[in-house]
Amino acid sequence: MVTHETSERKEIEGHAPGFKEGLHARPGRDKRDFLIRWREWGDDAFAEAAREGKLVLLDLTALWCHWCHVMDETTYSDDEVIRIINEGFIPLRVDADARPDVQDRYIDGGWPTTAILLPTAEVLASATYVRPDEMKRMLEESLAYYGKHKDEIAAKLVDFRAGLKKQLASTKAPSVDLPADATETVLEAALKSFDAQYGGFGDAPKFPTPDLLELMMRRYLATKNGDLFEMIEKTLRGQTGILDMVWGGFFRYSVKADWSEPHYEKILGANAQMMESYLDAYLLTGAMEHLAVVDLCLKYCESFWTYPQGGFCGSQDADVGSHYGSEPFIDGEDFFALSAEERKKYRMPFIDQRVYTSWNSMMVSAYLKASFVTRQHSLADFAEMTIERLTTENMHECGLFYRDQQQRVFGLLTDQAYSLQALIDAYQYTGYSCYLHDAEELADTVLEMLEDKQAGGFFGDLTSTMDWNSLLVPVKPFDENCIMARGLADLSRLSGEGRYLASAERALKLFAARYAERGCYAAIYALAVDAVLREPTRLVIVGRPDDETARAMREAALRRIHPRTLVATLDPTRDRLAIGAVEFPGRDETVAYVCEGAICGKPIADADALAERLVYEV
Repeated sequence: MVTHETSERKEIEGHAPGFKEGLHARPGRDKRDFLIRWREWGDDAFAEAAREGKLVLLDLTALWCHWCHVMDETTYSDDEVIRIINEGFIPLRVDADARPDVQDRYIDGGWPTTAILLPTAEVLASATYVRPDEMKRMLEESLAYYGKHKDEIAAKLVDFRAGLKKQLASTKAPSVDLPADATETVLEAALKSFDAQYGGFGDAPKFPTPDLLELMMRRYLATKNGDLFEMIEKTLRGQTGILDMVWGGFFRYSVKADWSEPHYEKILGANAQMMESYLDAYLLTGAMEHLAVVDLCLKYCESFWTYPQGGFCGSQDADVGSHYGSEPFIDGEDFFALSAEERKKYRMPFIDQRVYTSWNSMMVSAYLKASFVTRQHSLADFAEMTIERLTTENMHECGLFYRDQQQRVFGLLTDQAYSLQALIDAYQYTGYSCYLHDAEELADTVLEMLEDKQAGGFFGDLTSTMDWNSLLVPVKPFDENCIMARGLADLSRLSGEGRYLASAERALKLFAARYAERGCYAAIYALAVDAVLREPTRLVIVGRPDDETARAMREAALRRIHPRTLVATLDPTRDRLAIGAVEFPGRDETVAYVCEGAICGKPIADADALAERLVYEV
């Protein structure tokens, strides 16, 4: 079983489900009644489609997705839809969380995505939620069109593939400079889209923007711009409208612009990012209300999402009863409006118990930061247990991570990028060089197996680098390239290895000409560019990692929010006392050096004195 067993969870899970007067509950349909012969994504399914001359129906779904459940209960339960699909299509059901590589290539506006694919995996038609009558029409029109134009489509595919091969063969690295003004460009876009009434950016539906908030907080530290501070605070306060005040944890987004109507699924990775936002906000302002939000997130994780041996579950469903056979189905808007005691009368919304590498790595980083900010050292202990579990259960023998502990898919860039950041954070917070060495090994494997040596940047998965024809076009995902570049830049400064910084710069140049098209949602790019272009302050501690003075020195640096500081610990009993060409003399006592580039100050032996030194001038 999952979790630190809490009485609250035991009571909720153990209670017999039932109807409550006033709730919009309806009997769920037994999943055995779904007669569509779903297959798994893979070569066998597409080979069967080619052999039988059939189209492929792709249902891109998610375990937490409300409209996916509705589509199961309506469209995919319609007898005529079932007949048409089984007779005329090879139906594939793909869980987006388990296969983000498939999701990134085929998603059309959200979940569910309904796509009609050729036997060679190209898209013929796609939509999101499709009602039964619309689905019948979509299926029949696709069959008719394909039957009439099959030869024409095949001829166009030959030309398309020839052009694609030529394009890939001629791809060169862009000869551009990184945009030094990326932060200003993104913040200008944020100012234009800021909701001055409710906080946040854009209109409904409204999503949290943790990367943008981080960028804004860093800029506020450098400018002390009061307007920027107000934007940050209004957004942080507004976002609490999608916080579950009963159990804790953030819902995924708000249906309305005023944050008053959450979409009720909870996602691990999103909650990790939100925790970091509010931890930074507390460090920035000292406001206890921000720390209270963090406490609610920790309460939820520890009650419902953690494993005793380390690791976190992936998500919680938006509704009740969608995964439990013929039990009642209750919309999230009804269930989550209940008090803690009232919720115990029903089975809790389904929790995905898979340990996804990327999201777990994000929560490792959040737990490490929370351990120093709140001084709850048990959080860091749990983060380290989670890293141990990931490297034991979720790592392929080649050195890349699997997507989850089921070990079906490995080598996805998203898992490697966030794992690299978690290892770097673990090194900074604990001082143990084993995490730095693991980060270097992971980075070296990524550079070998996922980097485009010709044009720069990182492919989203191994398929892209080995057999482009199986998924058509090599994908270099924007967000994951930015995360990987940022991690490589930090790793370069901590290890002294220049090749990591060079790869990071090449990756970011790929997006230099078009990042601004994303507006304020390009904050992740601006943060990565800043990491590459701006030399950080390095705090180098020479001493045993478990020494009390060394720990106090790490706290002096890490219990504050600052523009750019990296913390390295060199253990005189195990490590070479150097970072790159910069050497540090061994001493009998633990000391710290504050370094700007290759220039380091005098050794500091007292943590309080170090804290005074770490006052950043702008």
